[in-house]
Amino acid sequence: MEQFFGVELNDHSGGNNGNRKQTEQGGTSEPHSHAPRAKSGEGDAHGPTPVSHMPGVGADKPSSAVHPADDPSINVHAADDPSINVHVLTEPSGGSTLWACKLSSKAKNCPNGATTLSFTNSKNIRVEGLMSLNSQMFHSVINGCQDVLIQGVKVIAAGNSPNTDGIHVQFSRNVAIFDTSIKTGDDCVSIGPGTKDLWMERKSCGPGHGINIGSLAKDLEEEGVQNVTVKTAIFKGTQNSLRIRSWARPSSGFVQGVRFLDVEMLNVQNPIVIDQNYCPHNLINCPGQVSGVKVGDVLYQNIRGTSATVVAIKFDCSAENPCSGVRLENVNLTCRKQVVQSYCTNVNGKKSKNVGTVQPNSCL
Repeated sequence: MEQFFGVELNDHSGGNNGNRKQTEQGGTSEPHSHAPRAKSGEGDAHGPTPVSHMPGVGADKPSSAVHPADDPSINVHAADDPSINVHVLTEPSGGSTLWACKLSSKAKNCPNGATTLSFTNSKNIRVEGLMSLNSQMFHSVINGCQDVLIQGVKVIAAGNSPNTDGIHVQFSRNVAIFDTSIKTGDDCVSIGPGTKDLWMERKSCGPGHGINIGSLAKDLEEEGVQNVTVKTAIFKGTQNSLRIRSWARPSSGFVQGVRFLDVEMLNVQNPIVIDQNYCPHNLINCPGQVSGVKVGDVLYQNIRGTSATVVAIKFDCSAENPCSGVRLENVNLTCRKQVVQSYCTNVNGKKSKNVGTVQPNSCL
């Protein structure tokens, strides 16, 4: 494959926005009364600033050049109003080699690998037309940022590639993601602590692990996740689809005001999940405590499609902090010729009586 790196990167002011704003935990909140609008993507009238002039971006990464084989990443730090317009992003070297190492018995001795594109402590970010191929680690990361638009992004990696999340967002606010197609071996979108006001619309995911809030409760003192909306999405053959997860240990974290709207699922293994006893692969060092993360005000509306497993809805919440305000409206999931089921523990919610049917029968 010819490896081209066609990048136009603008930094209009170079200002520093290193101070992220902490979310506040309050009562029930309605996220996003109006959807953010996708921007036209027109460039700055003053023309692009070369990549080598961007804060935190090495001078060995000129725009419109072949990507360096030994450093498959772009890191933007403390920038104000950066924009990246990418038609084809270089296939980083070593992606498949690193994956094979991580999947082998020598996993503890593997190199860390690189994230292809990351923004840290920046604001007014625009990323459009990105195609990311076979990233060694995460394809893109938004960390400590505000006012972000991601549009028309395509991510491609093998279905068994570990730690290759398509888009990861944490400690950031006012992030809008439109018109994305993500095929990877890990989360299509992962949402970490400190994320507030995140809107995702017109999204295709699969293969991959779906859209995940968490995993949370990694730390005792942890910022919450608030006001997240997923609208008009399709999941094809994914391991999960819509999942909220936390480790079973004390934490000050929370999840509040989440909307999953107009979602189609095709042969998804675990369509709807809240898992507050998360411990992948049942490791011997699972915390085995009780999750302190408070999950509340979560709506699933107009969800349809097929589950690859009998249990299509699973709410496994914290015994100390039961999930609250969980609502199911017009949910219709089937599983070939089997009767689908739902599972609930430590959850307070309801099936809305006047807004369509719920299948499987709700355990709320």
